[in-house]
Amino acid sequence: MKNQYKLSILAVFALLGLTNTNAQIAYFKFDGNAQDSSASSNQVTVFGTTSAEDRFGRPDHCYAFDGASYIQFNNALQEIKGASNLTIAAWILPQSTKQISIFSHWVPTYFYPGTSCGIILGINTNSQLYINYRSESDVTTATYPLTLNNWSYITLVYDGTALTNKVSVYVNGEIVPLNYSNASLIPSQIADIATQTTIIGGRASQFGVLDKFVGKIDDVKIFKSSISSDQVMSFYNAEKGAVLALDFAVSLRSSNLTSGQTYQVQKSIDLQTWDNDGSPFVAISTNWVSDKFWPTSGQPKTFFRLKLIE
Repeated sequence: MKNQYKLSILAVFALLGLTNTNAQIAYFKFDGNAQDSSASSNQVTVFGTTSAEDRFGRPDHCYAFDGASYIQFNNALQEIKGASNLTIAAWILPQSTKQISIFSHWVPTYFYPGTSCGIILGINTNSQLYINYRSESDVTTATYPLTLNNWSYITLVYDGTALTNKVSVYVNGEIVPLNYSNASLIPSQIADIATQTTIIGGRASQFGVLDKFVGKIDDVKIFKSSISSDQVMSFYNAEKGAVLALDFAVSLRSSNLTSGQTYQVQKSIDLQTWDNDGSPFVAISTNWVSDKFWPTSGQPKTFFRLKLIE
């Protein structure tokens, strides 16, 4: 039987060239609160989300969304309006196959049909990331499906100045292929509309907030710049932490040996055939503890005994 636990160790890195405070316009660590740690100090209102255990097992270090909760900026994120370069990154753990939104800066298309309405980063019913800019039909979809109940580091990089490939999507630091409903309709800048609403875990509609997220969200970063693929990978490597595999092992002990007698450790997997393990030893007291450890991970069920050698 394999007994194995994973311990996550969070490493802190000083990554030169990645923390551009001028480009970072929002950073929500969700460490027990919804404060913005960026220089922008955006104020938000929490509607029903609760603090939860994060990807490292730390309590109160992310936010849980139950399909009815969301976080809304008190004032729409002004720096996004008219931006031609944008990066959105977050750790997410989706728990629903419904269409859900991770982040949106949006005005309902009902009021502005056929025009650019902002940007939505969400997950469709096939567990694929999608990006929306105009109507619900003008969508860019990542072909890579996310795994429910698993943490993933997702990054959207938007460069409206590019002639082609204005949008790139990454999952766990790796770029993923995209399907475009109409690549020519991807705008050269994010729409600037006075009534736009910025939401984490949902999107604005004429019926209120829809597509509310189900699962957990953590470490939301937004940059008014298009970061490189190397920077995406560096962020991922810095934030995923190291994973150690802990293998269990056993030692043997006895408290009723006869001092001066010679004993042999033997083992068996069927209680029929016994094999010597190591060399015989002479007991120097009634108490004995082996100086060897036997691993249990990946091993068959094993029995041990001490045989008295006459």
